[in-house]
Amino acid sequence: MVYPSLNKAPPVRFGKPDGWCFFRKLKAFFRKIRKDNSLLTPQNLVDTSTNSIFAAVNTEQLREHALEKFYFELQDTFVFQMHRIMKAFMRHASVLVQNSGEDLQMDHFPVLMTLDAVKNLSQQEIADILMRDKSSVQRTISLLQRKGLVEISQDAHDKRKNIVNLTEKGLEKSLKSRQILQQIDHSAFADFTIKERGEAMQSIHAIAEKLEKTAAQLPPAPPLNC
Repeated sequence: MVYPSLNKAPPVRFGKPDGWCFFRKLKAFFRKIRKDNSLLTPQNLVDTSTNSIFAAVNTEQLREHALEKFYFELQDTFVFQMHRIMKAFMRHASVLVQNSGEDLQMDHFPVLMTLDAVKNLSQQEIADILMRDKSSVQRTISLLQRKGLVEISQDAHDKRKNIVNLTEKGLEKSLKSRQILQQIDHSAFADFTIKERGEAMQSIHAIAEKLEKTAAQLPPAPPLNC
């Protein structure tokens, strides 16, 4: 949601129609009356169907307004916009992966494609290439091994290292992964013209390069668990 000016307060919108809470509470109150007629007193009618119900409506309105204000404050932050992009992109990915019938998840695709491109990699090397935590890569490798997509062997020169390679079945899945990723891109950019898509990718490349340049100047930090 984008508003034209930061000096202008956002309009208050509600997730449900006005009065929705009122009728929900009122309906619950009448259900109680049907079970216990002693509740049907003038005082209860005033307290329950008026004060507490309208208090609930006000609480719901305050909550919705607080959320609107929260999103309004975040809308000009890069992290929030990246989150919106990734959320939308992952929605496209989730639908296409599910429709493909493949028993894989999105985080499996990069591992399969990396092993297809470069042979005889250790788990640490895969983690470095994909910029993922080693423990996360190990879990993915273990799952792919159980599915018969990768094989693990001991390094001939360093017995502390395990070497990972794709099986024949894994090679087929890697090719399928590439096709699905292309479909995801096509689906995500369906409303873009060829020119708009090119401009968007050019901007994203430029942003990524500048962010990596500034990040390289920072002191080392512990790896992210992702």
